[in-house]
Amino acid sequence: MTRGIRLSETLKLTDHERVEKDGRTYLSLDWRDEKGTSWGDVYAADDLTLSCIWAEVIRNVNINFTIPKAGETLSAPTLADDIPCHIEVAYVVDEHFDDAETFEEGATYNLMFSVIADDETCLFETQEDEYGTPVYAGTVHINGEEVEAEYSEDEMPYLYINYEFTPGPAEEEPVTETSETQESETQEDTETKIPEEQPISPAPETTPAASIAYIVTEAPDEWIRGSRDGVKIVVKRNVDDSSCFSHFDVVKIDGRTLDTGDYTAKAGSTVLTLPAKTLSKRSTGEHTITILFDDGRAETAPTIREPSSANDTKNRKNTSVGTGDDSNITGWIILLAGSITVIEILLVAMKRRRRKQS
Repeated sequence: MTRGIRLSETLKLTDHERVEKDGRTYLSLDWRDEKGTSWGDVYAADDLTLSCIWAEVIRNVNINFTIPKAGETLSAPTLADDIPCHIEVAYVVDEHFDDAETFEEGATYNLMFSVIADDETCLFETQEDEYGTPVYAGTVHINGEEVEAEYSEDEMPYLYINYEFTPGPAEEEPVTETSETQESETQEDTETKIPEEQPISPAPETTPAASIAYIVTEAPDEWIRGSRDGVKIVVKRNVDDSSCFSHFDVVKIDGRTLDTGDYTAKAGSTVLTLPAKTLSKRSTGEHTITILFDDGRAETAPTIREPSSANDTKNRKNTSVGTGDDSNITGWIILLAGSITVIEILLVAMKRRRRKQS
């Protein structure tokens, strides 16, 4: 090999090889020198050592989650296996899509969270669907139950999971029995220690945060893939709606915050537009769109579906709809012709009457 020649011009190194080891799958990503430079950018000099960079391919994710009992707070889910990933909890909502901090027996709640790769040495097993979009091809189990997971990529690849659960009954506190002597002493202490009366200051009047609500007044139920138009969402504030837009914060889809370039927002209550390019990145099915404000939130859940008929294809290409009424034109023409005929008959009759009189 001649000194100063780029390695990529002389070597044929194989990338993307799979290796099975100790029940795990690894995929080769790149060859790099001791300084971390990719082999294709390394120039030949003296002896050098190239190292292969491997990524573990995740095909099975097992998660432990302690379902809270009534009155308890949430304990975050944890990974059951040692894989190069971590969990980030988005939020927990009740059946009305309100944030839940404590739980009621028998009610239904949704835990929304993501399993995110730690770095480039972790990949999820994927395959392309019929539209060429990568989808997760492995499995996810929560407490041994298989659940669905949606694959996506941001700074790192991740799996988005929406898990529904129902809290059990609260645990009863054990009753401690006390002796008659202890009860007697407790009563004597109570009778002896008479608390002094303290002046009570009236609590300041405040507007409870629960009185403020954000309501979606305009939003579509579905969006057909391939449509040129996006989705328009209008949110109103039940208190001082003119200040609604000043409280606007961010927009999330399925718990992931959108970049400002993925939507437009303007005043007039709060008017949001998600363009077609943003929606086309999402998979087919229902998606939760959350509009966050500094003192509340609003949500809507449109369904992205594939065009299923010729009408759908026509609708997604022709975005404007005619508003004129051009039906039954033939009937109007016949009526006009009939009116003219009646007028002619009346004129002839009047002429005959005048001739007789003269």
